[in-house]
Amino acid sequence: MYGAAAAVERADREGMELLLHDLYHTYTDFATLLMAMSCLTLDRLDAALSESDAQGAPLTSTERRSLAEQILGDAHAYEVTGAVAVHAAAQRLDSVRRWDAEQVAVEVDAARALTSDSDLLYGATALLTATLAVWADRTGRARSRAIRELCLASSAKH
Repeated sequence: MYGAAAAVERADREGMELLLHDLYHTYTDFATLLMAMSCLTLDRLDAALSESDAQGAPLTSTERRSLAEQILGDAHAYEVTGAVAVHAAAQRLDSVRRWDAEQVAVEVDAARALTSDSDLLYGATALLTATLAVWADRTGRARSRAIRELCLASSAKH
């Protein structure tokens, strides 16, 4: 998943599609795959927010809203899919945070009525990539290097 995000960050659509194709065929349940992608997104979002808290300046609700808008804007700017898929990925985060697999399945089914599985996966990847970029920026890391390091760390664990 981080590899696909790295491909998005470097504008390598072919690489992203290849990695996501493999992921799609690895999971037996599409909703579970999207839920896993959301978990990674939430992990890096929490890490980005924790960085602010560690510096003694927790974000206000206005700043959090602004950060969410930035992430959505960045996800759209990658231009890997349409708005429906990116917004579906963002909406799904609340259900995943609550660990409500039933609601995630309902949301995935509703989104599937509007767009393809590929687009939903691309939207989740764009949102993950945008979140990784914000995390990298907020922790003073270069985006591409931070994502690359996550790829290496993740592959070393497996």
